[in-house]
Amino acid sequence: MLNIKKIKNKYVGLFLLKVAIICLPFTALPYNKNLFREASGEAAVYPLILLFFLYYISVYNSGKIIIYEKKWFNVVLFFFVIVILSLFVNYDYVQSSYYLGRSGFARYASQFLVLFFGFSVVFAVAYFIHSQNDFSELVRTINFCFFIVLFFGVFEFIAYELKGSFYAFYKYVIGFVSNEWKMKNIVKYFYGEYDLSSVSQEPAHLSIFYATMGPYFLVNTIRRKKILLFILYVFVAYLSYSRTMYYVLMIQFFVILYFFYFRRFNFKSFVVYTFLIVFIGGGIMYPIIEEVVTSVFTLEGGSNRGRYGGMYSALKAWKDNNIWFGVGLGQAGFYLPNYIPEWSSHLKLIYEEGRWMPIHSMLVRILVDCGIIGVLLWASIFLMMIQRVFNILYNLDDKNSIDFYNGLSSMTSLICLFVSMSATKENLTAMSMWVALGVSVSFIRINKKSYNADI
Repeated sequence: MLNIKKIKNKYVGLFLLKVAIICLPFTALPYNKNLFREASGEAAVYPLILLFFLYYISVYNSGKIIIYEKKWFNVVLFFFVIVILSLFVNYDYVQSSYYLGRSGFARYASQFLVLFFGFSVVFAVAYFIHSQNDFSELVRTINFCFFIVLFFGVFEFIAYELKGSFYAFYKYVIGFVSNEWKMKNIVKYFYGEYDLSSVSQEPAHLSIFYATMGPYFLVNTIRRKKILLFILYVFVAYLSYSRTMYYVLMIQFFVILYFFYFRRFNFKSFVVYTFLIVFIGGGIMYPIIEEVVTSVFTLEGGSNRGRYGGMYSALKAWKDNNIWFGVGLGQAGFYLPNYIPEWSSHLKLIYEEGRWMPIHSMLVRILVDCGIIGVLLWASIFLMMIQRVFNILYNLDDKNSIDFYNGLSSMTSLICLFVSMSATKENLTAMSMWVALGVSVSFIRINKKSYNADI
């Protein structure tokens, strides 16, 4: 018998997912700051909250939970066990901690809820995409979202060049989706500190969106030979002046071009291709690559002092406390003020202004919060997904099928996401990360026939 309620939930869920994807690059909303705190700027939070409830309603109505990726799901569960153990191991300190109006327990509870919400989003995205059993609508939605990002990126660039009344008009338009922090930095951009961010709060946020959703757009653009869109994609990314963005682009071009044009899954061809890219491509792009790479390994400039200062403080806190289970989820912020290095004036300023000090690395944040065991499990969550998608691509008979292109996009997205986590914002509220994981889980499930292992 036809289940009308189930069909209705499926289409509502797919609609909410499309809205969420379109909202992903909008990370600077000025609304509901007191309610959602650091997640308030993420526009995708709102449709994903509805998707979250619809998913659990659908599960309740069906009377069963569909577990995608059994082994991977067990790793996720084990990670949550470590997160809970980290609370009990550090119970006394968590109980007594208080900083910037937040207690240790409140901080732990809020971060645990964000973590639970994030993985629920992964399962919800996988559930509703798999219910349709088709990636075409998803890719079209991502393409539409990138049209918006590229349009506002070019809009921002033109406003920067023309200034005057055109800049005032741009500021008025972007103000509807921009918080106070972004508006202040827009002003700075037009006084010689220009870093293009389109509709995102800052270039680092835009780079995360590029890392997670960019491969789907890029593969589709290359496959359909849309040269103008390809140029705009690179143009907006280049003008972000974000080193994370540049590394993301390098990875995307390296992985996508290799598997797109060679479609060979053997070590020899991969080594030859790597040699050609590094020595020939590297020689052509040497001026840009040298500046990007060398700028990472220096303490000159406030950006590096803040970035490395946050990582240094976190690693010191981890070393001086429980190295196996960490200091507890969300507790790093209570420790960092005790470990500010003398050379990081940027961190000192943040501390004096009464703000939570950033770590600037998701992997380091998980290490200090959940210890060695936690960070190994966290890394495994991503690496297992990359390995499974790769196996599907390897076993596909038709290397020119739409499944191959979708899998290539998924694998590149996961690789870029994993690499960028080492040097980007450590917030668990980055909705792009959770949606990207959910899309990859759904791809594996849809193409299960191409992967013979027990998943």
